[in-house]
Amino acid sequence: MDDKKANKLAGVCLTFSIIELIIALLYALIIALCKGHQSFVYFIVSSIFLPAIIIPFVISFVCGVGYFSNLSQDDKPLKKGKYSIGLCVIGVILTIYGMVGSPHPPLMNKYEFAGNDYVAVCGELNNVLALRGDGSLIAWGNHDDGQLEVPAGNDFIAISIGTGHCIALKNDGSIVAWGSNQYGLLEVPEGNDYVAISSGYYHCVALRADGSIAAWGSNKYGNVDDVPKGDEFVSVSAGMLHSLALRTDGSIESWGYDWSGKKWSGPLIGMPKENGFASLFAGDSYNLALRSDGSIAAWGGKLYGPLDCVPSGKDFISLAACDSYCLGLKKDGTIASWGKNEWGEGYSPRGRYKAVSSNFYGYSLAITEDGRIIGWGARGPWDSYYDFTVDNSDMTKGKKTYLKNSINVIALRDDGVIVNLVETKDGQFEEDYIESEIIAVSAGQNHVLAIRSNGSLAAWGDNSLGQLEVPAGNNYTAISAGRYHNLALKGDGSIVCWGSNRSGQLNNQPVGNDYVKIAAGSDNSLALRADGSIVGWGRNFDGQMDVPAGNDFISISLGFCHCLGLKQDGSIVMWGSNRMGQSLGFPTENDFIAISAGGYCSMGLRSDGSIVAWGPHDESQNNGIPTEKNFVAISGSSRWGFALREDGSIVSWGGEQLIDSIGSEIRYKEISAN
Repeated sequence: MDDKKANKLAGVCLTFSIIELIIALLYALIIALCKGHQSFVYFIVSSIFLPAIIIPFVISFVCGVGYFSNLSQDDKPLKKGKYSIGLCVIGVILTIYGMVGSPHPPLMNKYEFAGNDYVAVCGELNNVLALRGDGSLIAWGNHDDGQLEVPAGNDFIAISIGTGHCIALKNDGSIVAWGSNQYGLLEVPEGNDYVAISSGYYHCVALRADGSIAAWGSNKYGNVDDVPKGDEFVSVSAGMLHSLALRTDGSIESWGYDWSGKKWSGPLIGMPKENGFASLFAGDSYNLALRSDGSIAAWGGKLYGPLDCVPSGKDFISLAACDSYCLGLKKDGTIASWGKNEWGEGYSPRGRYKAVSSNFYGYSLAITEDGRIIGWGARGPWDSYYDFTVDNSDMTKGKKTYLKNSINVIALRDDGVIVNLVETKDGQFEEDYIESEIIAVSAGQNHVLAIRSNGSLAAWGDNSLGQLEVPAGNNYTAISAGRYHNLALKGDGSIVCWGSNRSGQLNNQPVGNDYVKIAAGSDNSLALRADGSIVGWGRNFDGQMDVPAGNDFISISLGFCHCLGLKQDGSIVMWGSNRMGQSLGFPTENDFIAISAGGYCSMGLRSDGSIVAWGPHDESQNNGIPTEKNFVAISGSSRWGFALREDGSIVSWGGEQLIDSIGSEIRYKEISAN
């Protein structure tokens, strides 16, 4: 081979091998640092890095093949060529590590709702609506349009959910709607002769007992005006922008938006002309139908491929059509899935189920044989990527309190009344009355835990993982609310745990009755024994459970992924993650009397009543720390710091000041922020 050509090929091969190695190394490093995060994080990282790795690898591979294939027997390979092979191999190994290190989305985000008496469930972007066996309704998720204000009663027989609105069918044949009234979605037709309902994006359809169809909502694509006439219909299904109806002879009628002429064929294109269908399931750009023999028919758009791999069996009893994937419930209770599985929504969970439900938003729902609701997919409303807020608790009194992901600030007044300091339109905070006769309070992610004066427990807010299912009894002396789980300390020194167990928060909980303090974190917990030693359990990705030895601790606190311990001599010990700079500015003094770990920052209260904060410099808790020396308690949230003064007033800092109640007649004795 020509020396100049050989040198050039070997040089290009080596250059792109180095580029591939660097990108692969960064990819593997970021994947390692992302441990414990939601699976959409892995998806985004992989979407960015994998193409960036493949391109230089292909260039290096092609140049390498060209170089070595043109070497004669007498040519001695250049060092550049040899080195490029080794670098390519290392890059491939690192890439494989990154891919293997990314968890399968459905395994990362499988979610179980609290309760076991459900008979129907449906979901949209940030909301889930369910029907209980007793005929009552329950909703979880966002409340921006009033979706959680489910109507009272035990006479509901069917439900459906759209974009910001919900509809339910009563056993007297009437329809109830709530949530957003955009396009007149709440203007349901009068009458009490309805037997079926279905909601699309911005329109709804209903079937009357006489076999005729009614529709309301957006008419942009004729979903209301073009409703087929006649009284020979037995079933209806609303898709994204179109609708389907099933006649008594088993044939199908369709109306609404036909996407023909676009990049892909529309949902009405290719509709089967045969009869013999038993049920219909309208998706976004395609549709599914179940024949009376249990087989499946599919037609419409093929953008994501759910129509190219429809299962051929004849044992299906129900179907669910999403934007890019499908679910099928079989006679034996198992679930089959096909189509694109971008977010893990097309994962087929093990077990036996009696209902499946999907939507256009990238997650799936199913009801187990024993009545439990299971959800999966990386884009479900249970993911912290969305604001998943709930309030269906009888504990809320006065004004309704909808706890937000942004911040929950719970304060206990000196008269025993517990309040939620909620933000008003002008950016100020006001009291939202909740309950009286409270002696202790703790704020979780979207829920609040409290102890009454009689020693019993109370809770309100998000109950999606059983956070509100407080244990009975009136002998509780301390509480701690974590992100999705809770701890309570009994008078005999034993600990009770409940709520989420997605990360093993309830596994290996300590036994015995020698505990004096408890602390619940994001996915783990700490407890302090009477002898001054610490025990930890739950997730240990960052070493949070590698608790320090010793019997001289008097207090404990948990942040997102780091922990604090206060010793008898007033010094502080810190352990867990430091990848966000949690230890920056860590104090070495030994005059502290209280500690609080919030988010990635930490705070300490000195014996002279002053406050010290440390951690990442760009975290807002480190900004605007009050310089007074009259504080008696502190509490750190993910973005702000809060402190209680000797006179019972409260002050906050971090970004814009949220509250300073100095001068107010109202006095507080405890504060807790998530």
